[in-house]
Parts: sequence; structure tokens; C-alpha cells
Amino acid sequence: VKDVALANAGFEAEDFTGPGVTSNGAGVRVAGTPEGWELAVATNGNLALGGGGIWDPSTNVMDVAGHDGSQAAYISSNRMLRQNGDGPLAEGNTYALTVTIGNRAQNNDFDVTVRIVAEDGSVLAETHLMDASLDPNVTVVGSGEWATVTLETLPVNAMYDGMGYRIEIVNATPSGNIAFIDNVSLVKTI
Repeated sequence: VKDVALANAGFEAEDFTGPGVTSNGAGVRVAGTPEGWELAVATNGNLALGGGGIWDPSTNVMDVAGHDGSQAAYISSNRMLRQNGDGPLAEGNTYALTVTIGNRAQNNDFDVTVRIVAEDGSVLAETHLMDASLDPNVTVVGSGEWATVTLETLPVNAMYDGMGYRIEIVNATPSGNIAFIDNVSLVKTI
């Protein structure tokens, strides 16, 4: 078992000084792409400006007890936060991703997907989080709450051996809703 080093996995690398910082009753935040990550439009993967950043939310926005540290990444509707893995996939290895996802208070129709994807676009593992669902395979996250999920790939098939991979967190929630991300970790079993 080996921990995979991820850049800025707890989203505490940024500070709240300089341009673009907003401070109000919702907390302190800075818009932009979190250090070490890519922010993209979820529908076609093209990089986009805006739609995410780092937030130290106040208690009227999120339960602060649901995650480590004070800061978390946030992504708006139809945005994806992604980061490449540590190198090529290896046949027979498994990869386990753990992440804490928050549903901003007053969100409606919360819908987030967390996945591990091979460089050819094949989804190796994924899970869904929603604000309400009867599907036992969906993690329910209430308004203003956090949930920690872990997903694991099957042993990597020979057809993916040597391919790169990435982790993706996608906010498919309707317009105007925010998803928080924190405490990202990735482990591979060799």
C-alpha cells in the first residue's frame, strides 16, 4: 500500500491576502483555481475561468465540524476540479480515493460525482452524492452538511497498463449551487 502524493489535498496552501479576496457573512473566499489543481467546465473538459476557488465558510454556509482545517475548495455548478495521478497505471494495482464533499446550505438538487479516470476517458471507479435519493448506491448529503466517501478501482486491467490517470470531482448541480471539497487522499495497492 502506498500513499499517492497529491498537491494541496487539504486546500490549506492558499492564503487570503491579495486581490480577489471576498470577506462577508458567508466567510472568506478567493476565486480561482486552487494551487495544484485544474478547474474545468464539466461538460466538455475545457479549462474555464471562475466557478471555483478556496473558501473558509462561516457556520451559516456550512457545518465547520465536517472537515479538517478551516479552508476547503469550492466549485460552482457545471464545474470540475481535477488532478493527475502520480504516473502511469499498473496492471493489477488498485487505487482508492477518499474525499470529503460538502453541500452548501440552501442548495437545491445537489448532484456531485467523484471518479478516477484513465487518460483515455474510461471511468475506473466513481460514486455519486446527492441531497436526496432512494438509490442505495448514492451518498445523501443534506444542506450544510459534509460526507466522506471512498471509492476503489478493481485491479487495473492490462488494457490500461501504462496509461496516465486523474481524479475528478464534478458538480452537476443546477445553476448557482456550490459544492465544497476537502481532505482528498489517494492510495494505491501494488
